Amino acid sequence: MHTFSKATRKMVLAVLVGPLSTVPAMLIAITVFVVVTRESQTDIFDMYRLGLLIAMYGIVISYIFTIVYGLPAYLVLIEFNKNNVYATALVSIIPTIVVAALNYNFGSWTFYLLMAYFSVSVSLAFWYIANRKTQVDIE
Repeated sequence: MHTFSKATRKMVLAVLVGPLSTVPAMLIAITVFVVVTRESQTDIFDMYRLGLLIAMYGIVISYIFTIVYGLPAYLVLIEFNKNNVYATALVSIIPTIVVAALNYNFGSWTFYLLMAYFSVSVSLAFWYIANRKTQVDIE
């Protein structure tokens, strides 16, 4: 007998694992940047090292936003029967829009685009882990 339901255990696992998706998202973003800009191929390993350092900082921010905003937003989507991948991705962009509206002079559009990219990657990882169907129920 378990203390918590299967859905609760999946959500806790999603909160713990979802923000870790910032690391592969950062590596994909750097790879795309290197492919698009040919002149930066000489220092690709330095870019990956810097990207991993930034991703570690991003993981901390992702955990905070996942606990404070992501989990309650996910529960609201479940309550309104809108728990699908599209609604989850759209809801995850709301903090980016709010930050961009409050700090319109800070940074450039690429900063907010990357913020939305990482937000969507974390929310999709969270959604996948929380909604995955298992073949074998481990009880």
